[in-house]
Amino acid sequence: MAHAESVRLLHLLKPVQRRLLGIRAVAFATYGLAAGIGAGLLVALLARLMPLAGHRALSLLLVAAGVAIGVGYALLRSVPPAEAARVLDREGGEEAIRTALHYLRDDSPIVRMQREEAELWTETHAGDVRKRLVPQLRKPLLFAAAGGAVALALLLVLPNPQDDVLAKRQEQGQTLRQLTAQTNEMAERQESHAQPADPLQPVAENVRQLNADLKESASVGEALDKMEAAMSELDKTAAAEERKLDQAGKWAEQMKRSQALSAIGDSLAQRDEAALRQGIDALRQQLAQMSAEQKQAAAKQLEQLAQTAPGEGASKQALQTALQAAASSLQTAGGAETGAALTALQEQLLQQLAQLQNSDALAEAAREQAAVLAQLGLAAAQQLAAQGEAVPGAWSPGGAAEAAAAGAGAGAAGTGAGAAGAGAGAAGGSGAGLGSGPRSLVSTPRTFAGSGNVQNDQGHVNGSGGETEKTGPGTATDGVSRPYEEVYADYEAEAKQSLDRQTLPQAMQNLVRDYFTGIAPE
Repeated sequence: MAHAESVRLLHLLKPVQRRLLGIRAVAFATYGLAAGIGAGLLVALLARLMPLAGHRALSLLLVAAGVAIGVGYALLRSVPPAEAARVLDREGGEEAIRTALHYLRDDSPIVRMQREEAELWTETHAGDVRKRLVPQLRKPLLFAAAGGAVALALLLVLPNPQDDVLAKRQEQGQTLRQLTAQTNEMAERQESHAQPADPLQPVAENVRQLNADLKESASVGEALDKMEAAMSELDKTAAAEERKLDQAGKWAEQMKRSQALSAIGDSLAQRDEAALRQGIDALRQQLAQMSAEQKQAAAKQLEQLAQTAPGEGASKQALQTALQAAASSLQTAGGAETGAALTALQEQLLQQLAQLQNSDALAEAAREQAAVLAQLGLAAAQQLAAQGEAVPGAWSPGGAAEAAAAGAGAGAAGTGAGAAGAGAGAAGGSGAGLGSGPRSLVSTPRTFAGSGNVQNDQGHVNGSGGETEKTGPGTATDGVSRPYEEVYADYEAEAKQSLDRQTLPQAMQNLVRDYFTGIAPE
């Protein structure tokens, strides 16, 4: 019986407990709201002193978090029955309810009678008391929260100068990600073609290292500096290979001045392995018919070529040794020994030819990759300039990067067409001037300096032997006016064929196509 009465009293106190818990939750929610507004104000103020990404969302999140934390803290601590009994006694219970709770497990007649009176009072008045229980909020706290909310709203709504700084940073971040992705694609493409022993490996390594450096760049300006350094290294690589080619070209010209060695010199100049083998065979045949004096002259020419042999290191030494051995065999021996010396010389010349082909490929790849980097960097530099930021000197208008990109367009157009005039501003070689003037008839320029295979003529020119020059068929006859549409069609077709024959980066291919689109007949 006593247990049932105690349970009934506790049940009667439950509504008051819930009401008190709600009042506590409102109070703590208010405290949390005030704290959250304060934290949000701090973030909003800091966002006006320094760029903070997402500061508006963060400020509102702090306000919501303050309310949630306050309510959660209040709900974690339940209101005990004694607290509800104290409130009811204060409203007229005269300590009866707390007394009944104190002797809740006592079943003596007097205690039971007192508990019944407490239960009756609670049942009768608990509803009214609960209605009178309302949150007692501190007005200063409410005023402070309201003022803080207005201030926070103004800070979040009014324009913030740091937003422009953030926007610029985000744009630069996007630009950096684009540069990194593009150079990563370049590196993967290069590495897919360049094996460890491939002559293009230095270019692949340069692009790969640049990609790694760009991933660590903190700004577009820093990225442009690194791209400039990579372009400079590529230019140095190309220049070094071009110096080798120039030295080898002069050596080939020296060889072409000899009647016996002219075909070999031609083959080296043309990078033609089959022609080189044929030239050696022709030399064997000529030696069989030479007099002793002619062999001595040929040996002297070989010795002179040995002194000026191109290359460096062991490869140069091996070529010089082969040339000197061939010269010695012509002076002192013959037959099988001369044949063996010429075979050894052929092997060294084939190695020289392979090195020249590698230098050709490496120089071309380095120039192309430098040009592609210049195009990528110029686009980033334009974005940087549009933001009012300082652009590194190499990427400013008229700088080295712009010249490299323009040179890429000229080289690609010249390679593809073989002729795009200076009037168009993107010429790479000699040929028909496809300028910005009237496009009805254009004059193909007259060629004064020949190009092609120079072969010795056994006849006489003004009483002495000389050299004649054979040139291949041209696209147009020198000095003749032709309709612009015909000239354009010829060179466009050559450009497309050249693109099909060569592995050019997509950006370079697009540049050539855009060039011919721009000069298309109206």
